[in-house]
Amino acid sequence: MSDFEFGIYVHKNGKKRYVQFTMGSPEIPNSGYLSDCNVYYTKEIVKSLKKVMNGELNEFEWGQERVFITSYKELSQIEDVTYQLDLGMISSKLLLHLMEEWELFLFKWRGKEKLLEEILTAFRKIIKDKETMTGPHYRTKATNGKTFIILVLIEEDLNMSEEEFISELDFERALR
Repeated sequence: MSDFEFGIYVHKNGKKRYVQFTMGSPEIPNSGYLSDCNVYYTKEIVKSLKKVMNGELNEFEWGQERVFITSYKELSQIEDVTYQLDLGMISSKLLLHLMEEWELFLFKWRGKEKLLEEILTAFRKIIKDKETMTGPHYRTKATNGKTFIILVLIEEDLNMSEEEFISELDFERALR
């Protein structure tokens, strides 16, 4: 089994706290940048990778702003576009598995109410345990025990009411 990590990341920029999904794998260089793939693009990636692996396509080029991947039947070439670095070859099967898991994760967390409930649970836990936790990147687990949640909070945020915290949340990036 591969070591994939999926999470919810909440950070403040100006007056809003942006809710984003994040993922990555230590086995796949720069894989965290693939968390920019929304559910629709991820579905297309999975479909195309399957076609490459079963021989319907010779190759498939895909990625996001920072990461560009050319997938072939057995291996995929990964490049860092920003720094023009060749990050090497990785198993296409491993990439397919990562993107299938990412697609499932995105579908599972599509509901704003469930997402809000988990973020609030994390906020309450951090407030309750703030003396034993270290910030500003407070990390905890969702109630499913697998998904991590990171809330970026500064000292004054730890004195906010739940209503104030909720009023600053912006779900647009997560639910696109």
